[in-house]
Amino acid sequence: MRKLRLALIFFVAVIFVITALSCGKKKPTEPEEGETVVADEAVVLDETEAESIIEVTDDQIVLPAGTSPDIYQNGKVIVSGISDAAPYGLLRKVESSSTQNGQIVVNTSQARLVDAFDQLDFHTTQSLKTTDIVSSEALTDGVRFVHDSKNPYNYHYIIDEEFNVGNNVTMYVDGELDLTLGYELAAKISLLRGLQYIKAGSFVTSEGDLELNVDGRFNYQRSVELIRHDFAPVVFVVPAAPPVPIVLVPRVTIILNIDAYGEAHVTATVSASASVEAGLEYQKPNWTSYYEKDLGFDYDIPVVDASMNATVDAGPRFEINLYGIAGPWAHARGILNLDADINATPWWTLTGGYMVDAGVHFNVFDYGESATMPNIINHSVVLAQASQNQVATPTFNPPGGGAYTSAQNVTISCATPGAMIYYSIDGSTPSIRYTKPVNIPSTATLKAKATKSGWTDSQIASAVYTINQPQTVATPTFAPPGGTYTSAQNVTISCATPGATIYYSTDGSMPSTRYTSPVNIASTGTLKAKGTKAGWTDSQIASANYTINIQPNTVATPTFNPPGGSYTSAQNVQISCATSGATIRYTTDGSDPSESSTEYTSPITVNSSTTIKAKAFKNGWTPSAISTAEYIISHDDYQECEFPTILLGEWYDDPNNVWNYSIRDIPPYRIRTGNLYYWPQTTHFDGNRYRIFTLQEGTSAEYTFFFENVTETTMDANRSAGNVWEPIGNFTGHHKN
Repeated sequence: MRKLRLALIFFVAVIFVITALSCGKKKPTEPEEGETVVADEAVVLDETEAESIIEVTDDQIVLPAGTSPDIYQNGKVIVSGISDAAPYGLLRKVESSSTQNGQIVVNTSQARLVDAFDQLDFHTTQSLKTTDIVSSEALTDGVRFVHDSKNPYNYHYIIDEEFNVGNNVTMYVDGELDLTLGYELAAKISLLRGLQYIKAGSFVTSEGDLELNVDGRFNYQRSVELIRHDFAPVVFVVPAAPPVPIVLVPRVTIILNIDAYGEAHVTATVSASASVEAGLEYQKPNWTSYYEKDLGFDYDIPVVDASMNATVDAGPRFEINLYGIAGPWAHARGILNLDADINATPWWTLTGGYMVDAGVHFNVFDYGESATMPNIINHSVVLAQASQNQVATPTFNPPGGGAYTSAQNVTISCATPGAMIYYSIDGSTPSIRYTKPVNIPSTATLKAKATKSGWTDSQIASAVYTINQPQTVATPTFAPPGGTYTSAQNVTISCATPGATIYYSTDGSMPSTRYTSPVNIASTGTLKAKGTKAGWTDSQIASANYTINIQPNTVATPTFNPPGGSYTSAQNVQISCATSGATIRYTTDGSDPSESSTEYTSPITVNSSTTIKAKAFKNGWTPSAISTAEYIISHDDYQECEFPTILLGEWYDDPNNVWNYSIRDIPPYRIRTGNLYYWPQTTHFDGNRYRIFTLQEGTSAEYTFFFENVTETTMDANRSAGNVWEPIGNFTGHHKN
């Protein structure tokens, strides 16, 4: 389908703004006509003061400490040109102030021009140059802005937009647009009447063409912003005492609008040239509009084959912001409209047009409501019309778009007397002359059109006939398949035939329960299923046997803490089982535990090398596997001493007392092995041995002696003769250094 060239005419625009309600002050002497008088409340910041501003937000100005209070007294109106903190200048009224973190925070509201001026007569006319653009943003992929290096006043756009309008149909809008843009702004404030006069408008010339192309059914409405340009602020310094800056910030947005519906093949093109000046004037208390226009149009004869209506327009929206706040605006666009109705005479009409809307935003100026005037220019002209009527679209009987179980003989008719009908059954352009009903033996697309001498051919009628001979539904399948399982199974039943309904049974009978979710098979049985579909033969019955052998649970294998291994001291071994409610049985003689073995109830003390086996039991559960742990208790860090069961120590004669304490209280003896003597320092009894810390006589060397296999009384002394100490009973001894 052809791309559509849409570039349209346009442009319009804009504005300015200012507000109402004056301050109504009286002066001792009236100023001269045209003289600018700054209000007493106005504080105009010079360049140094403006650059000292720390931060500006929507409702606050942050000033450095030391700023003169005269600047931010309540009720003052702060006015400044552009600065780093205020890139669009300031026109703010002081509401309150405070000191925070060593800075002065001034709470403000948006002021009006009448707050800053008692008398003002301001007027400017400006043309916009591409060299003054500070940023351009393409808002869609379908537009390209081309700079004209030789002419900074020319704005050239190439439009190439595609829109999905539904039903797999694409609408194309193409074109080119050349614009020159400018604005006019005037405002007058008088001492007695306040805001007295505003003139806000734009002037534009445009050369462009707009093409629409679509083939199919469409119903589409959309407004698309194509590209936006922001311009550098323009500062006008009004002569006064002191001089007052007025800051204007222009913005231009190119907008494309589409409103179309119908079902047809359409190609339409309109070219336009325009020179337009339009805007709003306010002469207190009334608003009026003004405009001048010089318009011209050209076109290509449209191609359209059915009833439809499509309107496409494109053009610039022009805005002027005052101190960065929205002010005057205008929207100008060239229009293409194609209206087709096969029952009307003429049956299609191509129209070209140009439209301008304009307005002024006053919310920040306390004016009350924004002023908007649509259709300041609303010009249209009929460019072309159909010279003849169109033949009615053929109809089918039986109608298409349905499903049939047998071949169909389709009758084609046309409401236009004397029309001749042509058809095709393969989706191609109709070319076979219709003389009798058309036989459709299998699924096919039937198309037909009607012609008549001196008339436009009809729209092409199209219908799909689906011929479904009886078919058999696919046999259902099971997942998982039949087989032997140790747990209940959730079986999914599926059928490869789209739209089929599945029925099943789990007792071997004919399937009758409708399948909606997986079937739970908890015990051995036979699952059967079949698929059905309206107009189709039922599937074969699928059958699968499921054997469910649920095994008893097995008790978890016991574990040991600490685990088996080599240790240098006795260990207290804990046995545990992860299965709740299980009973643990164990042995220490190397035999396998049984249900009659010792029940584990508390940690097992292992004093010497031992092998422990454990097994856990629970009613209704399979017993656990046997767990084994081998513990090796060694004294590899001890050195055996020659400790006969005779003399082990000698009494120490204290000149002031005779020692007779037991060994448990660090007795008054010294240990002798061979010809070496050791003096006890501390002693500890752990139930089966004594641990004695000593110092070797005459040195600072530390030694530890162990006396094992004893009781608390065994080591108590029996003095037999002189200073000799002899133990009772047999025991072994070790020492460690």
